Amino acid sequence: VVIVILALLGPAIGNIFSNIMNAI
Repeated sequence: VVIVILALLGPAIGNIFSNIMNAI
């Protein structure tokens, strides 16, 4: 279960971080 959560959160966190860097 944890692996699945990490698999889903991984790209999501990367996407959010990308959006933040793009906004700056």
